[in-house]
This record gives sequence, structure tokens and C-alpha cells, in this order.
Amino acid sequence: MSNSLEAQSAKQIKLGALISYLTLAFDFVTGLVYTPWMVQQIGDANYGLYTLSITLISMFMLDFGMSAAVSRFTSNYRTAGDQQGINNFLGLIYKIYTLISAVISVILIVVYFNIGQIYVKLTPSELSSLKVVFVVSGLSTVLCFPFVTLNGILVAHERFMALRLADLFNKVASVLLIVVALCFGMGLFALVAVHAAMNLVTVGIKFIIVKRKTAVKVNFSYFSKPLLKEITGFSVWTTVKSIAQRFIFTAMPTVLGIVSGSASIAMFSFASTLEGYVYKFSEAINGMFMPKISRATLGKETGEAVLPLMIKVGRIVLTVIGIITIGFVTLGQRFISLWLGESYSVVYYCTVLLIFPGIFYVPQQIANTVVVVLNRVKSQGIVFVITAVVNVILSFVFGYFWGAIGCSLSICIAYLIRTALMNRVFKKELNINVLAFFRDCHGKMLPGLLLTLLCGCLISRYVVVLSGWLTLLVQVVCLTICYVVIMWLIVWNKSEKSLIRSFLKGIK
Repeated sequence: MSNSLEAQSAKQIKLGALISYLTLAFDFVTGLVYTPWMVQQIGDANYGLYTLSITLISMFMLDFGMSAAVSRFTSNYRTAGDQQGINNFLGLIYKIYTLISAVISVILIVVYFNIGQIYVKLTPSELSSLKVVFVVSGLSTVLCFPFVTLNGILVAHERFMALRLADLFNKVASVLLIVVALCFGMGLFALVAVHAAMNLVTVGIKFIIVKRKTAVKVNFSYFSKPLLKEITGFSVWTTVKSIAQRFIFTAMPTVLGIVSGSASIAMFSFASTLEGYVYKFSEAINGMFMPKISRATLGKETGEAVLPLMIKVGRIVLTVIGIITIGFVTLGQRFISLWLGESYSVVYYCTVLLIFPGIFYVPQQIANTVVVVLNRVKSQGIVFVITAVVNVILSFVFGYFWGAIGCSLSICIAYLIRTALMNRVFKKELNINVLAFFRDCHGKMLPGLLLTLLCGCLISRYVVVLSGWLTLLVQVVCLTICYVVIMWLIVWNKSEKSLIRSFLKGIK
């Protein structure tokens, strides 16, 4: 039974990861093609109002660590075979979410009646449109908010394929419906209505999946002070971590506005957007291993239980982030030049600094998941606060002298410090042999990565065809082929080669 469960888990993770990468590829293409077209159709001013509304609402939409709590507690209850514990826990969680939704609703109502005082530079017509967009988006967000729990339930029950397909359906259907609406002359309000409707439809789909594919029956009458205290203790530090993590990038435009100027803000904005894509690709499978880790750590020494899985997943993640990082380091200047123009070369150096620390931190996502499973989030929260403080201090100094590059350098240093401090947590509190991880993951993959880097430099210099974008495409294909050949011959082990074959043949 155990072997069957693990086989099913592995299959779900593979399918979930594959769909996640398809979703990210769709996001990237829509970002390059669909978004500029959509902005052209509705106009810069209307798009600005839409973005302003979404940004304003998102400022108040913190779930205070509840979504992470759902995944963590449900996974642990499920590992222990306690279905009633899951039902009771979810009953308490829905009470908490309802309270948070009520508070957020009051805040949004207050904001609505003061929009004119907040955005004094908007015209009466723009304020009127903003209010409509704000109401529709806010109502949709508040209604969907308590059902964030559905994601955690599906993760805990390892229904990754269904979860990722639902999210992909949301994105694809939204884009197709908006394209149709805009082609028929509908404007900003159609855009907002489609997004709101699709979010509600997606919640309905996930609800049906949970009802049909899990044994969850929420006990809405349940209440427990000890469990509430445990959830609160977990969620407080998860919230601290989330706020500190957001602060890293959200504070930079303000810092640059103080010490540098608008040009630097624009440069950093482009670089942070690219970093976001890299981060999403690197973390596509993040969170999927929580149920597996809950089973692995049950009654066992944590370090011994998770190190093999940590190395296995770390090598897969490093394979992904390795080619992305090397590709950008060697070919990124051409991409930036073609995408933004020669005058934006600073964006290249900023992006390199922002994505570099991920080579060391992102492959350790299994250890970060263990931190959540075993409720060591307080230590994690403290590390993230230290990271944010170091980043702000350095960004004022470096930003003053070097603008956007300086702020990117401050984030790079802060992230490397974060990695070092988190490795101390992994070693001291989880008893994970960090040196063994880096030896078997980064150490054994380093020759292949360095050889690919050399190939990338040669390809960038000597592989040139007539068109600029065509040259970049040919270079990317050549580098990818070199990378796969090098990794296949000198780096990947039998298990990793088998994984590649399974994706090429299709998962049966």
C-alpha cells in the first residue's frame, strides 16, 4: 500500500510540475504578446486604473499564513490517518477566514468612500471608472478569499494535476474571453468582469474536485482554543516571513526614488520582472512535497529522512535554474537589447545580480518545506526579517552610488546572507547535513554547469545569423542542446535520465 501511495504521489508531482511549466510558459507568452495588445485596446489610462485597483486591493489581501497552515496541518493529520482531525481543523480555519474576510471588507468599504481623497490627481471620469473596477474586483476577491483553503486541501491530498489544471484553465479562459470581448469593442469593464467571473468559476471547479476526490467533510461547529493557539503561533511567523519577503522588492522603488531617480526605478522594475519569471520557473514544484515529507519525517530523525529527497529534488531544480541562469548570463544582453533597446543595458546587470543567489537557495526548497512541516517558521521568519533589514540598509548606500545596479547588489548580498542563515537553521534545528547536500547537488553538477557556461560564451560570440531575434532563437536552441548533451554525458544519474525519458515518452 505504501509503495502504491508513493508511486501515485510521484506521478502526481510529475504531472503537476509539467502543468506548472506549461502555465509559466503561457504566462511568459501572454506577457510578451497579449498584455501589450490588451493595453493598446483599452488604452494606457484604463490599464493604469485597472492596475491601480488590483494593487490597492492586494495591499490588504494578506491571508496571515492561513494557506500555509492548511497545507501543513492537513498533511500532518492525513499522515496520521486522522480524517476527523482534518474536518475539525478546516471548520476552525473557515471561521478564521470568515473573520479575516469581514475585516478586509470593512477596510475596502472605507477605502472606496475615500478614493477621491486618496487619488486627488485623477479626473472625475477616471475616479468614476476606478470605483466601478474597485467594487467588482474587490467583491470577487473577498468572495474567493475564504476558498484559498481549497488549494491547501488539494496539496495535502496530492491532487497536484487537478489543482494546476484548474489554475491553467483560469488563465487560458480569461485571456480567450478577454480577447473576444475586446475584439467586439468592449473595454475596461469587460476585462474586470471576465477576471472576476473566471476566479469564481475556478473556485467552483476546485470545490467540486475536493468534494469528489477527497473525504473532507468540514465540521463548521468545531472550536478548540489549543488548536487556535497552535494555528496562531504558526501563522504569525509565516505572516512575518511573507511581509519581510514582499518588502525586499516593494521597498526598492521608494529607495531609488529617494537616492537615485525615476530612470533607475524603471531599470529596476524591468529587472525585477525578469527575476520573477526565473523564480517562478525554479519554484514550479515548490510545496508539492509537503505530504511526502510529512510521511518521511513521521517518527524518524529528520535529517536522515529528508536528505536523500532533498538531494534528488535539489539536483532537478538546479538543472532547471542552471540553464536559465547560464542562458541569461551568456545571452541576456542580446535579449535586453532586442526587447528594450541598447539604452537599457543596465537591466542585464541588475537581473544577473538578482537571479544569482537563487542558484544556492532555490534547490533547497525541500528543507524549507520541512521547516513548515515541523513548525520551525519562527526561525525562518527571523531570518527573513534580518534579510529585509540588511537589504534596506545596503540599498540606501549602494543605490546612492550606483542606482538600480546598487539596489540589485544589495538584494544579492542580502539573499546570500539569507541562504547562509537558513543553512544554519537546517543544520542546527533540522539536523540536515548541509555540506553533504551541497557536495552531492552543486558539487557534482558544477563541472557540467561550467562547461555549459563556456559553450554559452562561445555561442554568444560566434553563432550569428541575419535577424536579431532569429539569432537569439538559434543561440538559445544551440545552448539548450549543448546543455542537455553535457548533462547527459557527465552529470545526470540513472534516475534523472529515467525522469527525462518519462517526460519525452509521456507519463503513462
